[in-house]
Amino acid sequence: MRALPSLPGCGQPATVRIEVYSPGLGSDRASLDAVAYACDSHTGAVVAMLFDAGLSPQRTPYQPHPEDVVSPVCGTLRRLTGPTEPTDADVAAYLAAMRLPEPGPVVHPPWCVGTEQQPMHYSAEFPVTGSVALQIQQDHRVTEPVITLMLGLQRRGVSFPLDAAATLGRQLRTAVQTAAG
Repeated sequence: MRALPSLPGCGQPATVRIEVYSPGLGSDRASLDAVAYACDSHTGAVVAMLFDAGLSPQRTPYQPHPEDVVSPVCGTLRRLTGPTEPTDADVAAYLAAMRLPEPGPVVHPPWCVGTEQQPMHYSAEFPVTGSVALQIQQDHRVTEPVITLMLGLQRRGVSFPLDAAATLGRQLRTAVQTAAG
């Protein structure tokens, strides 16, 4: 993956979704590395910056959904994979994220069932079937909780940011309704 540029943006609600692809290495297949969001006014500038950085931007319409917990705003760039060569800013962000919280009492959000000694926040499980459950989780190094889909008896999980989890929920409802006829 190539380094991603900082994007212009005004912070207004996004109206355009731009898929960001890196050229394939040794083949004609490209990899989807990020998704950028922009308003109509900044779309041209965002696409031009991505293209100038050697990336392949693909514009797609974006319609916010009323059930979205967090709606992207103009200038948002969501990286899907890490860069192969980290920049100084990436290293600084990593080091800042890995810093332990300041000493003191741990304040848990209302949904958390954790104890004072645990910096990890987690909710009670939301059972789906005997071996599938959902859980809200939040590490002390991140500002936003994630929804984790836990599978199997060993509870191996896949985590989704809140906006992706909301979209997944809508798509699951659509798929179930379509399959049911």
